[in-house]
Amino acid sequence: MKILNPVTIALALTPLMVGCAATNSLMTKLVAVDVPAEVITSRTEMATGVDAKNFVISDVTTEGLRTSWKVNLNSGGTMRCYLEAAQDFGAKSISDAICSGSVNKSPPAKTCNALTKAAGQC
Repeated sequence: MKILNPVTIALALTPLMVGCAATNSLMTKLVAVDVPAEVITSRTEMATGVDAKNFVISDVTTEGLRTSWKVNLNSGGTMRCYLEAAQDFGAKSISDAICSGSVNKSPPAKTCNALTKAAGQC
């Protein structure tokens, strides 16, 4: 079994350590950016499939790189959404929105068939 020289090991690991240091220093340069209301609205439309005239956005908060908000739908449903936005070396990056909740609060429409008619539910 051949034992490697410590100098050889150090030289072999140097590119790896430099790469990690460079990646780490790049990540620390990310800064949060303010997300304009128009961007929040358009990202909400894309994530929910609901036209902007059919919802109202409220409770917008920013914590670190994440911006969160509440979506009140005209149909009565409520959703929560968020996106992440950062700036690095002058380039602004804003993610798509991710939303969860109910698009439609109303119960599913009743169907009338022979069984529901016989039960007097139509």
